[in-house]
Amino acid sequence: MTSEWLLLTLHHLGVVVYGGSVIAFAVLLGLAPRLERLDERAVMGVFRAWGSGLGLSMGALIFGGLGAWYLQHGGLTWDAGTESDLISLFKLGFFVVLWASSFVLEIWTLDPIRKPSSADSEAWRRAYGRVVSQLSINALLVVVIGALGVAAGLA
Repeated sequence: MTSEWLLLTLHHLGVVVYGGSVIAFAVLLGLAPRLERLDERAVMGVFRAWGSGLGLSMGALIFGGLGAWYLQHGGLTWDAGTESDLISLFKLGFFVVLWASSFVLEIWTLDPIRKPSSADSEAWRRAYGRVVSQLSINALLVVVIGALGVAAGLA
């Protein structure tokens, strides 16, 4: 078993858990108001409770990905010499946007949901809509990054 294999496994596990969670919660939170059997406050509570899972899986995908890249390339250098390298650079750029968007979601967008004043139905609905919008952006970024990863492998 090599260190590179372990790091890639950690990275891919983080990708599956983080990406799957973001997409699943974007769909669940988006559909909850339209489905009678889903209580949107309960789904939001589960999403908030899963915050540490999102954080740990993002950490695993970053640590594993950077560690494997370092071992594969002999350092943290990014070339654009081949089409695959160029696609990987775009993938990295979209990931940085996703990372920043995750901070926006966690720090600013979810904050009104946490406040007692959000018990007011109208304020809660507005905050809920902002969370769904931001999480949908993150889900779209996850899909774009995944598609770029596949394209880099095919190039």
